[in-house]
Amino acid sequence: MTRLFNTMLSQIGCHMNKCYTANGVGLFKSYFHSSAVTQIKQLGVVGAGQMGIGIALVGAKVAQLPVKIFDSNPEQIKKGLKFMDELIVKDVSKDRITEEEGNSTKKRITTVKDISELSDVDFVIEAVSENVDLKRKLFENLDKVLNKNSILATNTSSISITKIAAATKRSEKVIGMHFMNPVPVMKLVEIISGLTTSDETLNITKKLATSMGKICTQSQDVPGFIANRLLMPYINESIIVLEQGIATREDIDTTMKLDIVKIQYN
Repeated sequence: MTRLFNTMLSQIGCHMNKCYTANGVGLFKSYFHSSAVTQIKQLGVVGAGQMGIGIALVGAKVAQLPVKIFDSNPEQIKKGLKFMDELIVKDVSKDRITEEEGNSTKKRITTVKDISELSDVDFVIEAVSENVDLKRKLFENLDKVLNKNSILATNTSSISITKIAAATKRSEKVIGMHFMNPVPVMKLVEIISGLTTSDETLNITKKLATSMGKICTQSQDVPGFIANRLLMPYINESIIVLEQGIATREDIDTTMKLDIVKIQYN
């Protein structure tokens, strides 16, 4: 079912890309560079997995912001940077960006060995494992080292923003920023305010997402937010169809790829 879930998100992302790109070359670059978020001078990303690296890449490449990446695992940093290099090389080979732009993107990205080295960033996006205790502990630590005006965003796909924010002393500056995977391709970002998230934090977050070439939706702080709640009925019915022997898993996948998602998003 994971394959089905990813297929649906990819189909949605491809449709949105067609709406906002021409001849395979992004139209976002010049527009979003000119509308960069003036309140944010430097971006921080915690977590160097596929999601975190993708977020860092679009922050540096599209929004053209200096980005600091932190991960408690040095090997994951190496792996993540290698993956990022591969993505940049691919972009250059497909003429999405020039070699000079690729090099400039890399220069905007630095890694740090300790979380305290994020103290000078204006906005931190957390992209660690989907574990509420891990996220709360991380936000508690970030709250201690960041300046009082910095915003903390979580890339959670389902955990309560309010619950994560409660681990800090700046709940008004904590917000959900749910990117879709793969981040460099998928245009959708869900923005989720907690119970005490300020309007200022919400507006800055929307502007940041837009500067990163993303299209924002806004959700209340409920389990699953928007995208996952919409996808769950499809996944549940797919399981039922398979259990009842109505169709094979291959035919279910084919139907989702070629019919339902196409109808919903064309």
